[in-house]
Amino acid sequence: MKQAKAILLFIPALFTVLSAITLQPIQAQPPTPSFQCASVLLSGNIQLTWAPGTGGTNCGATFTAYNIYVSNSASGPFTLLAAVADPLQTTFTDATSNPSGILYYYLETQCGGAVSAPSVILDTQQPVAPVITSASVLNNTTVQLNWLPGVSPETAGYIIYRADENGNFIPIDTIFNATATFYQDAGAQPDAQPESYKIAAFDACSNVTPGPDNGIAHQTVHLSLSANDCSNQATITWTPYLGWGTNLAGYSIVQVDNNNVAIANIADVDTTVTSYTYTFPDGESAACFRIVAHHSNNIDIANSNFVCANIVLPQSPDYICIVNATVGNNDTIFLQWNIDTSLPLYNLSVRRSQTDSLALSQYSLFPFGTPAPSTMTFADANADPDKYSYTYQIQHVNNCNQPTYSGIVQTIRLRGRDQYNLTNGLDWTPFYLTGATVQNYNIYRSPIGQSNFTLLATVTPDVLEYEDPITEVEGAAGFCYRLEAIYQTSCPDGFADVLSSWSNIVCINQTPRIFVPNAFAPNGINNEFKPVLLYPNEDEYSMKIMNRWGEILFTTTNPNEGWDGNFKGNPAPQGVYAYVIQMKTPNGITLERKGTLMLLR
Repeated sequence: MKQAKAILLFIPALFTVLSAITLQPIQAQPPTPSFQCASVLLSGNIQLTWAPGTGGTNCGATFTAYNIYVSNSASGPFTLLAAVADPLQTTFTDATSNPSGILYYYLETQCGGAVSAPSVILDTQQPVAPVITSASVLNNTTVQLNWLPGVSPETAGYIIYRADENGNFIPIDTIFNATATFYQDAGAQPDAQPESYKIAAFDACSNVTPGPDNGIAHQTVHLSLSANDCSNQATITWTPYLGWGTNLAGYSIVQVDNNNVAIANIADVDTTVTSYTYTFPDGESAACFRIVAHHSNNIDIANSNFVCANIVLPQSPDYICIVNATVGNNDTIFLQWNIDTSLPLYNLSVRRSQTDSLALSQYSLFPFGTPAPSTMTFADANADPDKYSYTYQIQHVNNCNQPTYSGIVQTIRLRGRDQYNLTNGLDWTPFYLTGATVQNYNIYRSPIGQSNFTLLATVTPDVLEYEDPITEVEGAAGFCYRLEAIYQTSCPDGFADVLSSWSNIVCINQTPRIFVPNAFAPNGINNEFKPVLLYPNEDEYSMKIMNRWGEILFTTTNPNEGWDGNFKGNPAPQGVYAYVIQMKTPNGITLERKGTLMLLR
């Protein structure tokens, strides 16, 4: 009980002590000043600029000072440089610290016995430009510049520079956002040229990174293209990406669609390669490409502009089908063919040979109108079908100088001769047309000087000669012949028909012949001396009868008139007489017969 009494006696005394103590309110932490920059003036003094803090509690009337601390090391130690007692003052010029080196400052707000958290530490250097990570083409009119976050706490924004045509970097925009890490340049021309960029940082006091010349420029990849219609190839060439130095790992050639959306990765090449040849697959005539540059960190990439190639595929007709070659009037050879006109035609020419298809060469260009007709005809007026069988072929040369050929056709050359046995012999070269079938040959004949050819004979296609006996024909000294080949042909366009090809006309004159009797008896059966003439030329005929002394007893120019054995109205005596008979052939050769005859009485 004694102990309890002692405790009770102590409690009243404790209350007496506590009542004598005055309780003070706890001071809240003041706002931290917003330290903006530490600028070196031309005088060498250092001007600090800040703004009142926005965090914490405004200390109002209890404001004591802005305490400014300085050090020559970012890690301290810091010493109190000054205490600015005016709460409205937001600048301070340090004229006492050593400006020859880098100085570091921070500020704090003091309100009575309370002190704010320290501000950021700023140095007397200008803000450091950020590191550009890539300059990449978004589309053919915009470039995106990417960079790492700025390392200077005083950075308030960035200035973007782009090189002009002379390589001078010109500011193109200002970004008032210290946390920005990319910029899109919509005023660039990445489809026309590589674009080169630099970036500078600035602080709230307009201190700027020392100009664009102190940074590493990054230059976009510019892609160009040339297409070769005839080789089905497109060659793409690009400028190297600049800015990564040895960290440039290589390039990817990417095929894209018309909206620059990737379709396929075509190839990967190293940094020394700046061109690539793309071969279009069969049937493909359009393709678009872009180049992707790769950083060795496997993160950063830079796209080029994209380009598209549209080639005109080599255009050739699907078919050129000769349907006929025939000898017409005046020995002109007419050639006809059908041709595919579903695609544009470029250059047509006629190839010809006087021997065979192995000797074909370009003979004549063939102009055609627009639109080109599907059936074409060529007249060869310089041919000599009496001497040659001609081989023809049609050639088309397309936009890539690639030829397309038709089949061949060979005309008929007809030859004829007098076989001196009262027959005319004919032979001919076969008619040939690629894909056609000869059915037969028709032989036509007409007396020389007339044009009424009539069918003489029909022979099978394997027969290439014919003998015409003319002993049964009277009243004609010669005949003209013409051959017709009957053949069946067709073309890929659906054309099919049975057609004719005619040969040249050959005329054969029978050689005049003179058969002379060796005796006659005026009073007998054979009472007139007259030669037997075969195919005479009456305008060029003469006959003379002479005695042994050379005296002319009889003369005539009429092949139908003979000597009756009289001279000056009196019978010539029996005996031997001489004769001279002359006659010209149709080709101008003079035939002459000389001899003796016996006159019998």
